[in-house]
Amino acid sequence: MSSVSLPRRRIAIVSTYDELCGIAGYTRALERQLAEHADVKVFDLDQFLLRSMDPKVQKMGDAHIREIASHFGQFDAVNIQLEHGTLGRRVNEIVRRFKVLSDAAPHLTVTFHTILRDQPVEWLPILQQFARFTFEKGFTTVIA
Repeated sequence: MSSVSLPRRRIAIVSTYDELCGIAGYTRALERQLAEHADVKVFDLDQFLLRSMDPKVQKMGDAHIREIASHFGQFDAVNIQLEHGTLGRRVNEIVRRFKVLSDAAPHLTVTFHTILRDQPVEWLPILQQFARFTFEKGFTTVIA
């Protein structure tokens, strides 16, 4: 009986990667765990570009997201480490940039970190929208 070696899976993680960020710390630990089983590449979200309120810099932030998404064809799966603010400051920026990333991902998982809400989250309508691949509606429900 011969053993067949399967190719290693390639996983992209989209996250902040700054030393002082808790999400980056989580991403580093996740990267170490996954590296035993797959080839992992972390795409660092440039927070200067993505959180700026200047319209010219916001366009550069959109280009930064498109550049990251352009590499997703090289991967089997994409994971987005998402917290309010990591893709932008305003809902329309966050949703627009999330859509670019999710549309380009061959297979997608999203790790939601902190969701800022005054009231409890009603997960069923959100998950129903995600199951229909209507991410914009589902995502808007989460951050509305």
